[in-house]
Amino acid sequence: MADNVQKSKVQIWFQAVRAFSFTASMIPCVVGAMMALLLSPGPALWYLMPFILLSSLLLHAATNVVGDYYDFIKGVDTKDSFGGSGVLTEGLLEPKQVFRGGIVLFVIAFLLGLPIIFARGEIILYLGIAGILGGFFYSGWPIGYKYYALGNVFVFALMGPFM
Repeated sequence: MADNVQKSKVQIWFQAVRAFSFTASMIPCVVGAMMALLLSPGPALWYLMPFILLSSLLLHAATNVVGDYYDFIKGVDTKDSFGGSGVLTEGLLEPKQVFRGGIVLFVIAFLLGLPIIFARGEIILYLGIAGILGGFFYSGWPIGYKYYALGNVFVFALMGPFM
């Protein structure tokens, strides 16, 4: 996109959440749904599927946004670096906006997970909390496990078996 073209707020936030990466969180949900269809002894609660997909997508988006914030303030993301959304390094959003946006996405993901918790029980609450904490602490203070070469391990666990 040319530098002289002004982006709308929607375009900027779409860039910030890195929607191109959402297949990484959607595919495990669909595979899990297919496993439930094939292996579940009782009827599947298909009305939960939109809640599952949306809360997963929002957790992924929140993780991306919070990751951009911490990478930027730690100096990992610069104008010359590859990766991240670029909304901070390009000056499209302020760091405070990005951090707040990530927190809002985590909260909405939690709220959309409530019907799943009510239908499937306490274990879903614990998995959801693990997902939120895992997403936040991927790069978030005080842990930031991705900075200790543990990112791929946790991403596999959180977007694989935990899904």
